[in-house]
Amino acid sequence: MRGEVVYPEAHGYAPLRAFAQPIYSGRRFIPVNSEFERDVLRALLEARRELAEEGLDIFVEKPVFDHLTPAGPCRPDFLIEARSGTTGEIRQLILEVLEFGEPEVHQRERLRRVAPLLTVTPADRNAAHLVARLSDAFAL
Repeated sequence: MRGEVVYPEAHGYAPLRAFAQPIYSGRRFIPVNSEFERDVLRALLEARRELAEEGLDIFVEKPVFDHLTPAGPCRPDFLIEARSGTTGEIRQLILEVLEFGEPEVHQRERLRRVAPLLTVTPADRNAAHLVARLSDAFAL
């Protein structure tokens, strides 16, 4: 046996607990929740290049587990960290993707306990517009 799990009662097949998760692309296994979130991630990756030319290094994290806050658990859509190439200052920001309406008030309050909150709507799908909003939000 080479590390395989055998269930004799299953006669070769056994039920497993699993789920399917959409990803950004076949080359980047970053989980996404919708096509709009995929578009936002694409714009974020383009914005990273443009902001790097301005001396701002951006790190994008897509949390797959909840952050625990005193107000309860929350899971940001994206957690973004920016570092100024000139001053070395580091700031964090939560990017909340709003495809349909507003998130619940409790969720927004929990997210604000992790980092400042920037909401993205379908109008921000354009990378240039997102670059401007990120630059303003970080103000480094």
